Amino acid sequence: MTALPGFKSPKTVLARGRTHIEDLRARIADYADKAQIDQVTTFEIWTKEYVVKMVFREDIPDDLSAIAKDALSNLRDALDQAVYASAVAVNGGAPKRTKFLVGPTKDDIENDLRRKRYSDVPQDIIDLMWTFQPYEGGNPLLLPLNLVRNDSTHKYLVPILHKLGSTSLTLSAVPTGGFHLVSMGGPEEWNEDRRELVLARLGTPPTAELELSAKLDVVLGGSDTLRKESATSFLDAAASEVERIIMAIEAETVRILNERMV
Repeated sequence: MTALPGFKSPKTVLARGRTHIEDLRARIADYADKAQIDQVTTFEIWTKEYVVKMVFREDIPDDLSAIAKDALSNLRDALDQAVYASAVAVNGGAPKRTKFLVGPTKDDIENDLRRKRYSDVPQDIIDLMWTFQPYEGGNPLLLPLNLVRNDSTHKYLVPILHKLGSTSLTLSAVPTGGFHLVSMGGPEEWNEDRRELVLARLGTPPTAELELSAKLDVVLGGSDTLRKESATSFLDAAASEVERIIMAIEAETVRILNERMV
C-alpha cells in the first residue's frame, strides 16, 4: 500500500505516545525497585482475621499520572489526526468537522452524527469506524482513551499499586495448630491514604514458617477497564490498536482514491 503524506502526522503522534509509555514503564520499575517497604500484620477484631500488609514509606510519584495522561492523549489525538488526514485526501481543503468516531454509547454517537459533527468525514470512513465498535460494550480499548478529553481527567489517572500476578506464599513448615488462608489481597485493597497494600488475610496468626512476597505494578484508577491490568499493559495494547486503526483508515482512504481513478 502506498503511504499517504497526510498520515505521517498521526503516525508521529502515535510514536510519541509509545515513547511516553516506555518512560512510564521505566518510572514504575524504578519506583518498585527503590520503594522502602515494611511488612506488617494487624488483627481485625470485626473479622477476626490477621491482615498482612505492605506499608510504603513514600507516596507513589506524582509524575506517573502526568506521563500516563500524555501517553493516552497522544494515542487519542493520533486517531483524530488519521480521520482528518483521510478527509483532506478524499475531499481536499481544510475540513472542520472531523474526529474519530467514539462515544459512551451507540446512541451518543448517533446523536453526534445527526448534529453533523462528522459531516466532513467521508461516509466510507464513518462506516469503517463503526466496525471498531468504539462504544461501551464494544472495543474495551477505545473508550478509556476518550476519558482524557473529560474536564475531570485527573479522576481517571490515579495511580493505584497492585500486585503483578499472585502473591507468593511459602510455608517452610506447617505451623503448630495448622494454617488457615482466608484470601489473597487484590488491587481493590490498596489504601492510598495509609499507603498500604494487603497481601493476605489469615484465619490463624502468621509465624516464622510463613513467608509472603509480591511483585509490584501500577494500575490507573477511575475506570473499570483501566483497573483490570497494569497501566503499561493497557497502554501497550491501546497503542497497538490505535496503530491498527490508523493503518485501516489509511488503506480505506487509498481504496477510495483508487476507485476514483478507474
